[in-house]
Amino acid sequence: MPCFVFHNLFHGYNLARMEDHLPIGPPVGMPLRASGENPAKLPRPTNIRQVADAADVSIATVSRVLNSPHLVTSETAERVMRAVKQFGYSPNRSAQALSGRRRSYAVGVVLQGDTLGHSELMSAVTKAARRSGYHVVAGYMARPDPQQGAPALPFGHVDGLAILTGRPGQRLWEQARAVGVPIVTFDPSPRDPHAISVSIDHSAGIIEATTHLLESVLPTDCFLVDGDSDLPETIRHATAFLSTIAKTGHTPDDEQTAFGADMLEWGSEWAKRVLDANPRRPIGVIAGSPEIGYAIINAFTRAGKSVPLDLRIVVVGEHPMSALVDPPLSTVNVPIAQAADTAIAALISRIEKPQNPVAASVWVTSLIVRASSKL
Repeated sequence: MPCFVFHNLFHGYNLARMEDHLPIGPPVGMPLRASGENPAKLPRPTNIRQVADAADVSIATVSRVLNSPHLVTSETAERVMRAVKQFGYSPNRSAQALSGRRRSYAVGVVLQGDTLGHSELMSAVTKAARRSGYHVVAGYMARPDPQQGAPALPFGHVDGLAILTGRPGQRLWEQARAVGVPIVTFDPSPRDPHAISVSIDHSAGIIEATTHLLESVLPTDCFLVDGDSDLPETIRHATAFLSTIAKTGHTPDDEQTAFGADMLEWGSEWAKRVLDANPRRPIGVIAGSPEIGYAIINAFTRAGKSVPLDLRIVVVGEHPMSALVDPPLSTVNVPIAQAADTAIAALISRIEKPQNPVAASVWVTSLIVRASSKL
């Protein structure tokens, strides 16, 4: 049965620095009351925004100082309290009670188990949330299972949900809707008509990569070596690769696509099988992950083969080391950080301004050509 592992990510960061946000507006200062002045003649702020502007912090930070002061630094708390006292600000408890729900300034994030290692994704999510004064509670879904469904989402009180998986099942959607908060998802066709879709086009970069390899490799000698065949992005990789090969007039055979796991062992296993067949012509490979790609390159190099003379390879996923290895790796850049940033920003916009429409957006993968795939 699938399960969730939950982490409250604000424990990993210094929430005391959450005042480092994008400012709502310029600071608005108001003079302290001089001795003998009539308080009735002095202007008084009418909302929390004025206090936030005067203290040069976010509205979320003012709320934390008043409700959860242990989450901010003493310096920030003192600055906010000076503004509170300066204006005589008092929270409208009656309005809070009528609203029926107090803002938690937290967003729940659902990830598939295979994204546990995607530090780039979680870094982008957390930065985007912190920019607006929110913290992140992440739930890692061990394995999507359409038959068994998804377990409940024990997020507690969050203001919004980000379902950052490419294919949420029906049960997961039911659980998400039951939370009763705005939702953003990586699903290009969300089952909830009110959910915001921020998706990644995984096909474009694969089509580019396949077309690029076909410039110097025969269609019969091009291969896609990818991870789990059930994952949405893997399915899109395979569809894009096979359709591009088919356009050459060659009907791809089953050996030209191979699926396993995003691990070094799988890449080594596939490479050994190909090397045992003693290929007499150069082959072109699209590796579905850096791990698979590194393992294939290592196996070919150990067998005395040359990259790119004998092996021309493109790896899905740009990595800081891609341009530094020898030879530099051609990659399909997946804009995961940009998509995550857009998703969280759109979610917070919906939370804070529910009446404003938020359009769906699509980020496109693209090919970066380096020495590993060209002569």
